[in-house]
Amino acid sequence: MSGLRLLQGGKSTRKIGRNKLVVGVSPTADDMKKRPWSNFHFVDFASITPELLNDIRPEIVFSPLFGRGYDAIDVAHRLATVGYDGQYLALSAPVPDCDMIKAEVGNAVPGLTFDVLSLGSRPTFH
Repeated sequence: MSGLRLLQGGKSTRKIGRNKLVVGVSPTADDMKKRPWSNFHFVDFASITPELLNDIRPEIVFSPLFGRGYDAIDVAHRLATVGYDGQYLALSAPVPDCDMIKAEVGNAVPGLTFDVLSLGSRPTFH
């Protein structure tokens, strides 16, 4: 996965760094066999701690827009509380107003770089 790149408007914008933190999602056993997940760290929401971030030092954090018992604002607050100030990307099915979601998260947690990636037939950033 070292060649994984973020897409902006259908164009590659930058290479994702070494360590990635994935909150609230775990690959299946089949996924683990098919892809090299060595730089991905999968945790649940409650596991986001200063110690975890210090150990992993993620360059980007992924989570679902809505998880079980939390949403992107909760994740953003937790990340900011434990000292993370990098890029945070929420993954979702297509939603009607991603700009509103980005504004809401940005107002709730200023300083955190946040975006939404809609996963559909063609994943797109908003």
